[in-house]
Amino acid sequence: MPEITKEQFDSLKGQVDALEHKLKEAEGKSVLPTEEKRYEDIPYYRRVKIDTIEGQPSFTQQSGARMYLNTAPQVFTDGVVAKVTLNAITYDVLTEADITTDNRFVAKQSGYYQINGAVYFATTVAAKRYAAKICKNGAVYSQVTNHSSNTGLIGVMVSDIIWLDTDDYLELWARHDAGENQSVTNGATLTYLSIRKIA
Repeated sequence: MPEITKEQFDSLKGQVDALEHKLKEAEGKSVLPTEEKRYEDIPYYRRVKIDTIEGQPSFTQQSGARMYLNTAPQVFTDGVVAKVTLNAITYDVLTEADITTDNRFVAKQSGYYQINGAVYFATTVAAKRYAAKICKNGAVYSQVTNHSSNTGLIGVMVSDIIWLDTDDYLELWARHDAGENQSVTNGATLTYLSIRKIA
């Protein structure tokens, strides 16, 4: 899927400008020069790649990332909400995932984002609550709580569509009320946060 070239962009823009000019003339409106928008001035993540065969747009430079708990299980204290240390990356399109300092996603673009998070508790206590939370700018935005039916393993998944302004950040937090410390399992398929800009 080749990226649209400058020549294609300029040609399409010229056609649109000509049509707008004719429309305004037909409506008897004043036709004034419009501010030019050069192809080079458009941020690369706003350039649309076009499948020339199918004619379908592909937003391959749209914001998106996936972070996960990698190095070791993380211990969570009973009754305490704490941030999951997301310290590895599956992908990071625009370099927005911080896995070394704050373990969070920081948006470079304003818009609506699809967020999916999972927290996998390795050892559970029967009849206790386990929660996963999406936090925006340090405050809980969405959360899901599961109730363990027996001892063993339990995964909690949370998802939402969230508006983010530039420099807003997202984190994955967790909590349990097991009455004792509990471990969250590391691994790319188990404890993670995925983000994708959709509009």
